[in-house]
Amino acid sequence: MNDKSLDIKDISTICVLDGTNYGHWQMRMKIHLRSRDLLNVCKNARSNDTSTSSINKWKKASFEAINLITIRITERISEQYASKRTVNRGQVWVDWQRCFYDGNLKNYIDNCRKLMMELDAVSIVVPNELLSCSLLGKLGGNPQLSQFVETLTFNKDIIEKPMIILSRLQDFASHINHSNSSNAKKEHDSSGLIASFEEPHKIIFYCSNGKHNNRCNTHKKEDCWAENPHLRPSQQEKKCKNNSRSHISIAQALTTIGGPMSLMRNQVIFDCGATHHMFNSPNFFPNSFKNIRSEVATGDSQSNLLALGIGNAELKCKGKVLKLENCLFVPKPNCNLISMLELFKDQLTIQRTDSVFCLSSKGRILLKGEICDRLMYITYNSPRTLLTLVNPNLWHCRLGHPGPSVLKNLGLPNPNHSCLTCETNKSCQLPFLDHFEPVNYPLDIIHIDVVGPITPESISGSHFLLTIVDQATSYKIIRFLAKKSDSFD
Repeated sequence: MNDKSLDIKDISTICVLDGTNYGHWQMRMKIHLRSRDLLNVCKNARSNDTSTSSINKWKKASFEAINLITIRITERISEQYASKRTVNRGQVWVDWQRCFYDGNLKNYIDNCRKLMMELDAVSIVVPNELLSCSLLGKLGGNPQLSQFVETLTFNKDIIEKPMIILSRLQDFASHINHSNSSNAKKEHDSSGLIASFEEPHKIIFYCSNGKHNNRCNTHKKEDCWAENPHLRPSQQEKKCKNNSRSHISIAQALTTIGGPMSLMRNQVIFDCGATHHMFNSPNFFPNSFKNIRSEVATGDSQSNLLALGIGNAELKCKGKVLKLENCLFVPKPNCNLISMLELFKDQLTIQRTDSVFCLSSKGRILLKGEICDRLMYITYNSPRTLLTLVNPNLWHCRLGHPGPSVLKNLGLPNPNHSCLTCETNKSCQLPFLDHFEPVNYPLDIIHIDVVGPITPESISGSHFLLTIVDQATSYKIIRFLAKKSDSFD
């Protein structure tokens, strides 16, 4: 036996399947099974031979192939796809009912996600709302999670998607871990400060009485305003400097987007801390924007954002277009922000009814939205990627062929060509046919037409032509007329 056959039949030479090396594992395993005459059992069904010896031979080969395959698969994959629980529907359902929250939210989320995949694998159909209420109901007894669970329970859009609920719980668990680690660090730092300092550890020295304080380290002596009053900027210069900073987009978006919710990039939030409107997509800017590069300060001073443009944005809310000026294009944020301070330039009224709010100015409704997780989400017509090309005439036909003014008020494009239905309905008579009905005998149908007046007149003084055509024989007669009334002679 040569070295090659030894390598082929040695099961230890086959790599262990871990989920990332399936191509290499499948090729080596197929060669190994073929060398043991077991590949046919894996690929084809049992033969029609019903003899006892044939059945026993097939079962023996099947057990041997299964044993060879399973020992070269990791325990995680084997447990997920090849365990007895994946073919025992009753056991899977019992495991789902016995899954409880033991204080470790991360383990609870992992177990629920695993069991939901097993329910789908064994074709146990459970309504999504029932799954969501079941996994949230097991968390209701925890006071730390009760408020968050209640918020998710009464959200109709989320309660129908169990996987999204698991994602929200995962974000909430990360938020709690981050908060606990931050609080522990603050307590450690504060205890260290109390033990190390008995007096303020930072003292600021000022210059006064026309002299420079040598203990002041914020500026040099030659730049001191106390000794050199002429270097101090005037109030007008300070005002111009502040205005220029705000217009070149040094916007301090001091926002605190609370809660563990993972925000979608196309969502728009009405925020009271942002100093500028900010959008993360150029689709909100119909007329493009001016390219700039400027930092945007946030609540976290170590992770400032970068604004790449400034311009006028538009939001379409139920057919109405709201135009926003001096909006920043900031690609990085996970959501879009509408600044309350920018809208407060005019009179602004906020009305709330349950979880719905409405923004109006001088009796005119500007925006509407919903309150979810203590955030104000604005409802608008977001641009979407279409699977097919939309014909501009589509909405013209859907709305009953309205005029251009109606489509403009609804924020819809005008048709790019004339509408045959509109032209037919507005015509005072039926159009001519492009062909004539056939006739069998001469002189059944005769077409007569008078052409003219023709200028200049002919040599004989004629200004008109009389044409007579027989439809059956196509025989034509042309007569020259001096006057149109001569056609009756």
